[in-house]
Amino acid sequence: VFCGPANEALQYFARLGYRPTNVFNSAEAIIDIVGGIVLPEGATQPKSPAELAELFEDSAYAMRPSERGNSLGSAGEPQRGAWLMRRHATTKKTQFYALMQRQTLTMMRKKAQLKAGISKNLLSGLFYGILFFGQGHASDMVQCVVPNVSVDNCDSSLITLSPDGNNASSLLFLLLIFTLMSNLEAIPDLCSQGRLYRRELAAYAYSASPYWLVNMIVPLPRLLLYLVLLLNAAYFLLEFPANSLYGYTLGLSYASNVTAYYLSTLLAATLKSEAVALAIFPVLFVMLSQFAGFSIKLPDVPDAWVWATYVSFPRWVYEGQMVAFIRSSGFSGDQVDASLEYFGFKHWSPELSPFIALAFAAFFAALTYWNLRPPKDSLVKVDDVDTIMADSRGQDQEMEEVALLNTYNPLNSPSSEREGASPTSSQDYKPFTVEDYRAASTNAPRSRGCRLMFHDLTYSVPDRKDRRRELKILRGVSGRTQPGEVCALMGASGAGKSTLLDVLAGRKTTGTIGGDLLFNGRPRGPSVIRTTAYVLQDNVHIGVLTVRQTLSFAADLRVGTALSKEEREARVEQILSMLGLTEVAETIIGTDTLRGISGGQLKRVSIGVEIIMLPDLIFLDEPTSGLDSAIALEVMSAVRNLADQNRTIMCTIHQPSAGVYALFDKLLLMSEGKVIYFGPAIDAVPFFTSSPFAFTCASDTNPADFVIDVAGGSITSSTGKVVPGEELVQYYSKSVLNRMFEEHFNTMVEMDVAAAGSVDDKKVTRYPTSMVMQFHTLLRRQALTFSKDRKPHFAALIRNVVLGLFYGSLFYHLGVEDTSDKLSLFFFTLSASILGHNQSIPGIFMDRLLFYRERGANAVATLPYWAVIASLKLPLTALNALVYCSIITGLSNLRTEGDAFAYLFTVVLLQSFVGLFQCQLISTCTSSPQSALSVANVASLFTIAFSGYLVFIPTLPDWLRSWAPYASFMRWAFEGLVTNEMGDDEDNLVVATTLDNLGFHSFDKWQVIPILVGFAAGMRLLTLVALRFVSFEER
Repeated sequence: VFCGPANEALQYFARLGYRPTNVFNSAEAIIDIVGGIVLPEGATQPKSPAELAELFEDSAYAMRPSERGNSLGSAGEPQRGAWLMRRHATTKKTQFYALMQRQTLTMMRKKAQLKAGISKNLLSGLFYGILFFGQGHASDMVQCVVPNVSVDNCDSSLITLSPDGNNASSLLFLLLIFTLMSNLEAIPDLCSQGRLYRRELAAYAYSASPYWLVNMIVPLPRLLLYLVLLLNAAYFLLEFPANSLYGYTLGLSYASNVTAYYLSTLLAATLKSEAVALAIFPVLFVMLSQFAGFSIKLPDVPDAWVWATYVSFPRWVYEGQMVAFIRSSGFSGDQVDASLEYFGFKHWSPELSPFIALAFAAFFAALTYWNLRPPKDSLVKVDDVDTIMADSRGQDQEMEEVALLNTYNPLNSPSSEREGASPTSSQDYKPFTVEDYRAASTNAPRSRGCRLMFHDLTYSVPDRKDRRRELKILRGVSGRTQPGEVCALMGASGAGKSTLLDVLAGRKTTGTIGGDLLFNGRPRGPSVIRTTAYVLQDNVHIGVLTVRQTLSFAADLRVGTALSKEEREARVEQILSMLGLTEVAETIIGTDTLRGISGGQLKRVSIGVEIIMLPDLIFLDEPTSGLDSAIALEVMSAVRNLADQNRTIMCTIHQPSAGVYALFDKLLLMSEGKVIYFGPAIDAVPFFTSSPFAFTCASDTNPADFVIDVAGGSITSSTGKVVPGEELVQYYSKSVLNRMFEEHFNTMVEMDVAAAGSVDDKKVTRYPTSMVMQFHTLLRRQALTFSKDRKPHFAALIRNVVLGLFYGSLFYHLGVEDTSDKLSLFFFTLSASILGHNQSIPGIFMDRLLFYRERGANAVATLPYWAVIASLKLPLTALNALVYCSIITGLSNLRTEGDAFAYLFTVVLLQSFVGLFQCQLISTCTSSPQSALSVANVASLFTIAFSGYLVFIPTLPDWLRSWAPYASFMRWAFEGLVTNEMGDDEDNLVVATTLDNLGFHSFDKWQVIPILVGFAAGMRLLTLVALRFVSFEER
């Protein structure tokens, strides 16, 4: 509707007959015109976007596409506007350098993540070095199961790994899977970057190729640093040969690490969903590592799966490492030949492995680029739009599409930064005003209000650089707000306004508070807490629920039995009407991938959730953040209407429009933690213009912009000098406004006490509902969420089916002497049951944010939330375990007589429960999904390493064997499954040798059940303690 010089925009619309009354801000005036808020002179309806576009096309500002192609001057130089012919404003080279700088700075500033990665790899390297201490110079690799028979005289079918050989091969395999699993934690970051990439790509900020190249290059130094720390910490403790093997191992491991990282980027770019990518990764992990040559030797791979050994890059990496190790370890010739023959690596040249790994990396990188390319443009380009539009008027469906093209709804505009719900024609749409909200609130009960007063309020926190010093954030702040008033806290960035709001709302969890803070003339008590609402800046909701469902669950939790079910439903309808949300009541909230309500509607939902119990006092933290001026005015008009119902409202706000500023009754302006003005908002400008500093405020200046510029030192005094904040503080402290407040403070306290009357706080409980009702409400909400967001649960079920069919076909129809294959089957079954729960970690963090918000509002206690977070996951986990166990039992010919199958299912199920509870515990104790995944990988590797499969328990050093295997819950599950399957066949020589090496003789398999139950109970108890005492919501 307009494209031209910014300073000519208002003049252009003025020539069209528009006379906007809001001249404080040209941008706001233009938005009001385009949004239909301002009408042309003499008109009764706003012009539609199509009409405005037609007027623009006829203006001198319009440049048609045919004209752009001939926009070269006589000398061949491009005229102004010729750059519009290019899709992107900059070249790919410029895009690459800019993205490279941004990505590098982003990575370097994630210091906590870098420290966690460094610590994890350094400690993991030391752990491996201690666990396999001295195993780098094994005396032999293989042995004959027949006693006193050498390998050169032994039948190849009777050759097996020696204890030393098992530890050495396990070490190299464990280092390989560690590098694979370490890249799992990159998926949440990559998915988050992908969402930003798709937004910027749609805005033509840059091309796909520079973004792709930057993401392939920037992580490489970090991956190398992590690997060097890991390898150096472990290599010499393992006593590997100090020769060229180190350089080869480093180079090959780095190529493997890069390949695994590029595989993670491919999953993130292809699937886009963290939960789905994290569900798929373990499947790929176990399948790829299964064909590495460790768990099932290459000669033993079934013919139907031979092809998989060629497409598994871990196979080539592990083969190269094993061949290089065996040939450089000083074994006898018979040992070298027999070892290579045993693994099927006899004819391999290890020099080829790094190149093959890099070829896989290049392949994954190419597929990533393919998936990052912008979607194909499916728009149909026509020459005569008017003809097409005219032809479509007779067809209902096409008419709806035309209406959508001619739609402008400020609630759904890009400026709201969210996709809207069903759009409305600009001719039908009328922005909500205070009067509209007031008309919809005729039946709303008036509040008793709360008289808030604070005097000489201070707040300080310990200095992070010197814990003995304290940093003073608030320095003697005083103010007062009455029922029916909206008080705005304003100031430049860092002035302390958000800190003041948190202190007033009682949300500070650290630091020291001083001064007087009174509610109705008394200190904060249970009755005040119950009738106070705090609307956070961030909108934290369950995206798949509708607006009505969100408010209904809030009513059940925050109102509870004070109202009947029918009354709570009526309250929800009342809030929907009060906030102008009735038309979108059945629309989902929305997520990054699901279209939902607009940004302004989302903010009003956040307000609705907090005011569902119709509080007397409301705090709002930046309620207009991220909204354009039109939407911000609608939101604040709703807030103004709440105040008109005799509620006390205090909010922080950053640079409001003139229309929003006019809704404020009082203004508390801050600078450097002190008050420089407190009084009527309408008197703020005269207060400063009539001061000795004689600030100048033009008549067309937004008052809010003026006072913020004064507070931030952006406006000079009449002498041309910048006035320091301390001088403004002194000027206010000597003013009549402050003197009147100080002199009448005690009188105002007495008046507040008298007006509020007596309060019996002893009858007020902390929570409005019982623990039982909280549990029931949270359980219903989670069940509804699960039913609407089925994709992760369906993916988990499909994963178990695929894994069951995969292992069942790979280890098909096993016999009694196939002990090695059975051990591999049980090991990877239990490993997958642990790693499969990593997909739940991002969802746990989203649930935790909601829990923090509801716990802060005293709507939910810790115990009901703790009980609910696992309740619905248990039956789903049981279903997955049953499906998986049924498939592998039938295909792999596992024992089914007696209680064998029931025992298999029970052990796998209990181990899966422990893995789930471990993820919940780790997520509760860490600050981010990336950190949680990192810790989960380390914890999983610990329990996997001491399971008895990778390292035979009898070969462990005494000091380690005395405790580590007992602390590994997978060891007990693994031992139970092995005993359940092989315990009755100890007379067989192969079985007896296997059990001897494992150290699993004379074991009662039923001991495993109570042990695993104990692990599960311990994890749950620790999670409850962590939820109670560990919080990352520092305010």
